Amino acid sequence: MVRRRVKAIFELVLGVFVLRFVLRTRKFVAEHADEIDEDGPAPLSPKGVAIGAAMSLVTTWLSDRDVLEVRTNRRRRILFELVRGGQSRVFSRFASTSESFEVSYGLGSVCGLVVYRLWYGLLNPLPGPESRTREPTTE
Repeated sequence: MVRRRVKAIFELVLGVFVLRFVLRTRKFVAEHADEIDEDGPAPLSPKGVAIGAAMSLVTTWLSDRDVLEVRTNRRRRILFELVRGGQSRVFSRFASTSESFEVSYGLGSVCGLVVYRLWYGLLNPLPGPESRTREPTTE
């Protein structure tokens, strides 16, 4: 349990760091857009932020509870992470401005992870079993 909790706290700290970095970078680009020959940061899409946060909450919850052994089975974990990584591309196909949606989705994903890890990991114990060990069958 200690190993999972340390990993959860590390994810929380890393998420807060990434969130601060992204927000400061967006603020810097917005303030200095004319100096660096850009239009400024892509506008945030509320739908993208909401979908990113929801998907992050769901996938982290599934991983913590080890649904379909996505945490303990190596092959399923790899497949799960591939699907998790490709979600934003799938959702951005349905958005009117894909760049804005992808940025918003990423920001929402980090926000969702930070909220989840703040609740489960720092304030409350992690859900789900520590690990699933299979007993050898004697047939």
